[in-house]
Amino acid sequence: MNGEAVLETKIEAGATGVSIRYSLTNTSSEPILVFDRIWDSEKGALDPNWAYVEIRGGRALVKRLMENPPAGLRVSEPKVPYGREVAPGAKAEGTVALPAPLTERGAYDSFTHTSKQFTDAQVTAVGFAIGYAVKPKNLPPAFKAVELNGEKLLLLDRAMVGSIQKTAASEPDKQSVAARVKQ
Repeated sequence: MNGEAVLETKIEAGATGVSIRYSLTNTSSEPILVFDRIWDSEKGALDPNWAYVEIRGGRALVKRLMENPPAGLRVSEPKVPYGREVAPGAKAEGTVALPAPLTERGAYDSFTHTSKQFTDAQVTAVGFAIGYAVKPKNLPPAFKAVELNGEKLLLLDRAMVGSIQKTAASEPDKQSVAARVKQ
């Protein structure tokens, strides 16, 4: 993959949906942040199955990372996931379970997909991508880690995450699942 992180996935898809188990191993000598936790303000908790889904040409990419707003779109409250701190040599593990039909969705759909119209489709391969970054040194005091569910989480601003985030991705795995694609 690269010199900082190695992603391993187990993807299963079928009539009930898609299940992904993943681990990202920090192979660097510095702590990394894995951007795979997001707060659900309606539930007042972290969303355990949060993910964005991109579908193109019968292939789905399930993503846990910060998506940048589309060009020209200015948003007052960008969607920024928490960075989960992972020590050198340690592994971050997680799961995502998405129901069928696998529905295409992104961080800024309320602005870019206002019709909320979908077309039925079939997905024949599913991949997974996760955002991560080497933890910045000397963070300003405003960026303090919080402990939640036994994990050390750090919420950085969109500009900072946008400038440091890297992506680790799995190869698409041959899987078959019903899907809904944006019109």
